[in-house]
Amino acid sequence: MSLRSYRIYGISVRSFLPFLNCRGTSARPAIEITEATAKFSSLHTHVKSARARRYSRDYHALPDGSEYMRFFDFLEIWVSPDGRRVLCSLQGKEWQGSFKETLQNFFQTTVLSFSLIKMGMETLHATGIDVQGAGIGILGESRYGKSTLAASFAKEGFNVFTDDILVAYPKQRQVWTAYGSQRLKLFPKMLRHFFGTADMRAPYRPRARKYIVTDIKKPPKKDVLPVKALFVLNPPTRAAAIRIRKVPAGKAVLALLGSSFNSMNLTPARIAQQFDRLTTLSRLVPVYSLQYPRVLSALKTVQKEILQAIQ
Repeated sequence: MSLRSYRIYGISVRSFLPFLNCRGTSARPAIEITEATAKFSSLHTHVKSARARRYSRDYHALPDGSEYMRFFDFLEIWVSPDGRRVLCSLQGKEWQGSFKETLQNFFQTTVLSFSLIKMGMETLHATGIDVQGAGIGILGESRYGKSTLAASFAKEGFNVFTDDILVAYPKQRQVWTAYGSQRLKLFPKMLRHFFGTADMRAPYRPRARKYIVTDIKKPPKKDVLPVKALFVLNPPTRAAAIRIRKVPAGKAVLALLGSSFNSMNLTPARIAQQFDRLTTLSRLVPVYSLQYPRVLSALKTVQKEILQAIQ
């Protein structure tokens, strides 16, 4: 496959796999993702011989600062010490066909997160909404309702500028973010409610119940925007009242740490970087806790409450 460059998370990435909903760019790539050559097709053998430190079943930190990961039993990833080079080995044909779109999305989020972290950028597990040129982030664990709430905003004409990963760039007492992976993962019922069955695409992963929705507005030419506020979702419940409360500064950093993306890289260097970057972020951007009943009839009111909070 030929390499093409795409604009995502405020940088240029050159990849052998096409990126979904991303503008092409001629800028010099900050990260390059390529298939491993025949001489480097067995990454696992290389890792074993390098005395890598194993942090989890599928993640290894090598002595030279590079990283090795294995996913889905057929995908191996190696990331260079500076994060700017990514090699992958795809085995078998499981990734082709309907799963190809899922794999593209996986590279835009999970795989890129390892490079972004090595380049000094912390990643939050969040969905981002563009509100008149300013970004708000909806944070929370999986199945807390980030995508459903974002879909309700999209139906009202707001742009979803990223999903799964939100990258924040503190600069001169202001925090900026950028358009990332523009898609949503929705259960069939929610997908039909907000977008209709025509937009149902590939499953998020094999045998998954969620589907990927990519029919979202394309990123504008100005794809970098200031972060207005971050909303951390409370665990879902059907009986809760709608409540938005500002999180005190001392607790805000803990809320952000609990909403970090990429829990595989737990090296001492990454943990130190997390505390440093997220402490700065918590001081510059208001962080709110958000509680609301997980029923469709409540979403319009939740939208109004969020928009009122950031005025």
